[in-house]
Amino acid sequence: MIEALADPVATVNVPTLLGRRRVDCAGMSIAHQNVARAVQKARDEAKAILNRLELQGHPQTSQSSALYLALVMIQKRLLAVDPPPPPLAQVIPELTQLASQCEGTLASIKPLIDQALRVARAGRND
Repeated sequence: MIEALADPVATVNVPTLLGRRRVDCAGMSIAHQNVARAVQKARDEAKAILNRLELQGHPQTSQSSALYLALVMIQKRLLAVDPPPPPLAQVIPELTQLASQCEGTLASIKPLIDQALRVARAGRND
């Protein structure tokens, strides 16, 4: 989640193995920050679904895991400092592919990925 601070530099809370850490977004475009925030929402929903499916031994568990891990990797790349994040135009096809995989128990993630796509398309020319 992007939070405005007293100064104009924003930070993003990034999950880590030991909790969350703040990432300074001073060198990151606002568009990248907004897409990363939208991907975070989809990622959180994917993780919640994955946890439920694992407990149930559901057949869609591996598909859910793959979707979650793909969202993790996209978000990490969007928040990268060195090397810099990829152009948003590069992320759009990846998000489109992931959205197409959201069927059955994963359907609730699709609107969140679609929102990330809208944000990425709007920001790709910034």
